[in-house]
Amino acid sequence: MSRLTIVLDRESAAYRPLETVSGRIQWQLDGESAEKLTLELLWHTEGKGTRDAQQVASMQVDRPRLSGEREFRFTLPLGPCSVSGKLLSIVWKLEADTDPGGDTEHLAIVVSPTGTEIDLTADGSP
Repeated sequence: MSRLTIVLDRESAAYRPLETVSGRIQWQLDGESAEKLTLELLWHTEGKGTRDAQQVASMQVDRPRLSGEREFRFTLPLGPCSVSGKLLSIVWKLEADTDPGGDTEHLAIVVSPTGTEIDLTADGSP
């Protein structure tokens, strides 16, 4: 089985808007090589209603060797911030995948001016 690993340059996965998310993607592919390896920075909504998602940044490694690593640097936008609510949540993540092969790895991050997810359930908001 192939292995993808996303490693951040810092211990904390909490970021403020406009900060840089940096680190490296490491891979060990089994058997056949992939056509490409993609790493995306994205956010999506979870909860009631229509699911919304947006890719903010990405990088691609064309025809990656069977094993290797590549550094990445993505600058975060002003928003949206990471939010946890009863009806709706906004979740940020880094997502790596191979094509073909479909191997996938996710790493959740938090984007907020306070450095912590905004919890709307604490004050009774949606």
